[in-house]
Amino acid sequence: MMRKYRVFFSLALAALLTVSTGGLAGEKKISLTIGSNITTAHPAYAVIEELADELFKQSNGSLEMIIAFSGAMGGDREITEAVMNGGLEMMYVADIGMNAVIPKIAYVNLPYLFKTRKEAEDIYLYGWMGEKFKQTCLDHNLVVVGQIMENDFRWMSNSRRPIQKPEDFVNLKMRVVENPMYVKFFEGIGAQPVGMSISEVAPALQQKVIDGQDNGPVNTYTYGFYEFQPYMTKTNHAYAGIMFSINKDVLENMSASQRTVFDELINKYSAICYDNIKKAIDQQCEEMEARGMKILETTPELSDYMLEAAKKVWADPNVTRLYDQDVMARILAGDFAP
Repeated sequence: MMRKYRVFFSLALAALLTVSTGGLAGEKKISLTIGSNITTAHPAYAVIEELADELFKQSNGSLEMIIAFSGAMGGDREITEAVMNGGLEMMYVADIGMNAVIPKIAYVNLPYLFKTRKEAEDIYLYGWMGEKFKQTCLDHNLVVVGQIMENDFRWMSNSRRPIQKPEDFVNLKMRVVENPMYVKFFEGIGAQPVGMSISEVAPALQQKVIDGQDNGPVNTYTYGFYEFQPYMTKTNHAYAGIMFSINKDVLENMSASQRTVFDELINKYSAICYDNIKKAIDQQCEEMEARGMKILETTPELSDYMLEAAKKVWADPNVTRLYDQDVMARILAGDFAP
């Protein structure tokens, strides 16, 4: 008799799962390998693990997210190209990594484009600029899903001296993203830019190939760059976003039920990711200071000097000719209204 009850309970549970998951039982299985260069120490990583678990549970096993982080799938360029071409299903990559493949979107990383997080949220993350960004990505077979999140304002750090005035940049060998925009900007402030991928930065700092770099506090902490440079200045000289993107064909191959589960969870967990990143900034600054790093405020003199160099980058058609020209016209006209 007990065995009959167990069979009945199992059948009832299966029926309940089918109803509660919107008919997901028996759906075709879709594997979503997600690539990224962030490390397991990044504040988003644990959240993405939870997202993967929930996707599997709520889809009754039909959506399986496989996490391939810490550069397991290559650099940002390789990951972006793979998702565009369908060799990889998803990615968690910053906009600055994506614009190496899609230069039309690079305007979002122009130096001194946004003065505050609120301004970046109103104009980019939740505003008109973000909509333009998403449409261009869609034109390249990438769908930005969930919300666009912050990936730090960029700060200056180095092993030689505190940066507080313009002359402090002289002869500083600074790692920059391999992008003409940043090369020109760093040349404009008097530093010596050295282009390299983020995976090369820690050994280059350790071996004194470079003096410094310009990631924000989250990346500086999670990649361990602070171990090799005692000085950081809150220059806020450029803003970076980060987001979940998925291959358009993969997304469209989901059933209606799978898509409902996917959309609900990606929206929920991208919001949690963003909250975790914002909270981590102060926490990780405290940790770096406890380990000996001096984190300094910028100075009006330094900010004014860097802003002038930034404006020259904005106005240089040799740098911005591949960017979305409608957006560039608004930027140059100061037309940032949401």
